[in-house]
This record gives sequence, C-alpha cells and structure tokens, in this order.
Amino acid sequence: MKRLWIALALIVAINLASGWALYRIAGITEDLSGRLDQILKAAQQQDQNAQSLTEELLESWRAQEATLERYIHHEALDLITGEMARLPVYAGYGEYSALAAEAARLRELLWHTYEAERPSLGNIF
Repeated sequence: MKRLWIALALIVAINLASGWALYRIAGITEDLSGRLDQILKAAQQQDQNAQSLTEELLESWRAQEATLERYIHHEALDLITGEMARLPVYAGYGEYSALAAEAARLRELLWHTYEAERPSLGNIF
C-alpha cells in the first residue's frame, strides 16, 4: 500500500511541476507578445519610440531566455533570439515596415512555441 501512495505522490508532483512550467511559459509568452504588440503599433505609426521599445524587448528576452531554456528546445529559442536581434536595427534605421513585419512574425513564433509545449492530443500523438 505504501508503494501505491508513493507512486501517487510522484504522479502528483510531476503534474504540479509540469503545470508550473507551463504557467511560467505562458506568462513569459504573454509578456513578450504584449511588448511586440506595442512595437507593432509604434512601427505602424512610425513612432521614434520604437527604438527604445525594441531595446527593452531584447533586454526582457535575454532575461527570460534562461528560464525558457529549461523547458523548450534550444533550436526554437535560437531562432527567436536571431529574430529579436534584428528589431533594434530595423528601428534604428527607420525601417518601420520591416520592423512591423518582424514583430508580427516574432509574435507568431512565440505563440507557436508555446502551443508546441502545451500538452494536447495533437502534441502527444
């Protein structure tokens, strides 16, 4: 009977750890997606504030990337990092159409990465 309780405790612990990881990934994705939305609006309005927004996003990404590396494959994160590095350059040169396109692409990449990590029947089978 002890083995059954230990097995149940382990299953509960694994589920709680998985839930916590998914909660963290969702929070980070929502935060970065919101920042990308701000950059997209600034790019559409050709706002000079876009440069500072992209730099803040890049700093936030660098801070959160270490957390995400625990849960997500490095290939996906490397792709996002490469795309993030382009944003301040586009904003610095006033390439607002390219900035808007990259911001929209990054937002989709982030949500795709989140959806790939979220347990669903499509991801399991």
